[in-house]
Amino acid sequence: MRAVARRPTKHLLAAQLSAIVITILGTLALSSGRLCRGSSNGRANGGGSALPAPTAASAQAALQLQPQKTNPPLVSPGCEAPALGLRSRRWAPLSLSACSPTMPTHWAPCLVGGRNDPALAQAEELIYPDFSIPEPGFALEEHAAWWRSQVAAQQAQRAQQAQQEHERPQFVLRGGRALYLGQHGQALLLRNVAFDSAELTAAAGQGGCMERGASHRSFAPLPPGVSPQWGRALLAGSAGPHGTGGSGNSSRLEHFLSHTVKLLVQAEGWRQQQGTHIVAPEGGGEAPSRLLTDVWAQLLQAGGKQQVLSSEGRGSAAELVFPCRCPRVHPFFPERLLELLDAPEPEPLGQRKTVLYVSEGAGAGAGDAQMVANEAAVLAAMRGALQERGRGEELAVFNAAEPPRLAELLRFMSSTVAAVVGPSGSALLGATWFAPPDALVLELMPTDRFSTRVWEEGSLSGRRMFVLPAKPAGDGLEAPPALVARIVREQLGVPPPEGEPQLEYDWDLGQLL
Repeated sequence: MRAVARRPTKHLLAAQLSAIVITILGTLALSSGRLCRGSSNGRANGGGSALPAPTAASAQAALQLQPQKTNPPLVSPGCEAPALGLRSRRWAPLSLSACSPTMPTHWAPCLVGGRNDPALAQAEELIYPDFSIPEPGFALEEHAAWWRSQVAAQQAQRAQQAQQEHERPQFVLRGGRALYLGQHGQALLLRNVAFDSAELTAAAGQGGCMERGASHRSFAPLPPGVSPQWGRALLAGSAGPHGTGGSGNSSRLEHFLSHTVKLLVQAEGWRQQQGTHIVAPEGGGEAPSRLLTDVWAQLLQAGGKQQVLSSEGRGSAAELVFPCRCPRVHPFFPERLLELLDAPEPEPLGQRKTVLYVSEGAGAGAGDAQMVANEAAVLAAMRGALQERGRGEELAVFNAAEPPRLAELLRFMSSTVAAVVGPSGSALLGATWFAPPDALVLELMPTDRFSTRVWEEGSLSGRRMFVLPAKPAGDGLEAPPALVARIVREQLGVPPPEGEPQLEYDWDLGQLL
């Protein structure tokens, strides 16, 4: 068993310094265009003072940097700075919304006014902080070797198929850590256009909106004299062929967490307008769960402005926000989602006594569902391990086919859950997103269906992630009960290292203090 050591204090200080540097840069960026990030409210999960708003003089000075281009006036304000909390503000992207002579021409602000983009009225280039996460923990060293070999094979395959559906970003494994470097996003506002999100899927691949090939130029300007259907609309996904889900299928929680929520968070400042239509197509007529319905209800009130959810993937708008060029994996997204959901602060780790086992259950309905063939033996082994510990801990079973309401789930997770255990798949992914940031997560992974999704997403808030390979059994897996019990017995209640995830920078941040 690999021992988990606490991160040296200098890394935490370095992370704090880097966060301060990014905040200063974000403030300076206000003088070069509208910043749609960085203000703060006074809630318990936020706090701090708000950054200053851009002035008309500073915006005019920024536009003078590019006299060859004049941005068309907007029908309404482009975006408003969302009130970020302390945890998400550390990871907020730097926003650039004015083109300068030294800016690369493919960055969003420099596209405005170009002959290929007559409908593009305003654009924002978002530079996300580089970061790294630790490899997962393992029960045996041979499991670690297997995991690293699978990552290498997966990375090689994705390098050959850059347009592959649900493509994940290319991270670099170095010294037991995965580095995510150079991630950018874009938010574009187009005026008076007709759109059909299925065209994105047809042009870019099954993943649609968030694929590398997705283009805002697939939407046609409205003919003269034709009035748009809506005032402002925001594209938060795309429909697949024949009514199937593309990216951001709004009816499934796993698609929502993997795609839609990232588009909504990246474009949060652009949707804070009363009556904005959020275009998030459903797949195959499937109704969303009551948990996801609750999540939508909470998110459709960004900035106190009520938005409207539209499951139709086509229409026309006076202003269409296109946020599809968006990173897949970054700490900013889960941190901001929990702030928007008003998730309560978790109780101290030592006071939370529940190990939550996530059972896919019959009828879970997810395409990547993993049934544990020997589930009864695994549960018995975990109960035995908890009894051996003698600390009053208990095992609870979460049936993915019957999810609770959002408020109930958030209260339960924050007040009682110390660990989450379950087979790879959408149910474990959903439970991991809502688990406390210091929780232990044990993923039971069949050796014939390797994935880094749960490990990546779970690590973004600092959780202690463990992976246990399991032999395939039919459509699911057969987990080794003794090793499951061993990990629970030895790792439950161990606090995660401080300062995770870590900010990455070319220079030693510790020497800059």
